[in-house]
Amino acid sequence: MTSHNWNSSPSVERWRRGLLHLTGCSLGEIADRLGILLQFCAEQGVSPKDMIYECRHGPDRMARRTFYLRAARETEASLVVQSFLVHNRVNIFGELVCMPDSAEAVIREQGDQWKPSRS
Repeated sequence: MTSHNWNSSPSVERWRRGLLHLTGCSLGEIADRLGILLQFCAEQGVSPKDMIYECRHGPDRMARRTFYLRAARETEASLVVQSFLVHNRVNIFGELVCMPDSAEAVIREQGDQWKPSRS
């Protein structure tokens, strides 16, 4: 998948839906964040899908999480990369933090404010 197709990957679509329905970002804010994410991925030479895969699977997944978070730190991509990883079920907070594995679990644990809005 080329960088031109990255913005339609399932991991990016999942993130965009989360930003819209869970976080409440406007379409303009989402477009701005998407641009930042895609630029970061291009600079790192990794697709969004591959970044998620590297951070979730394999023996060096913790090292890959750390690598990408450090690469984004001190740039405008820092919070965007964190958000992208979290919305794609990558635990950026450490192994002791339990992350819900479904939207229903988030709502059950965090409250009704996390229910998707109907737009």
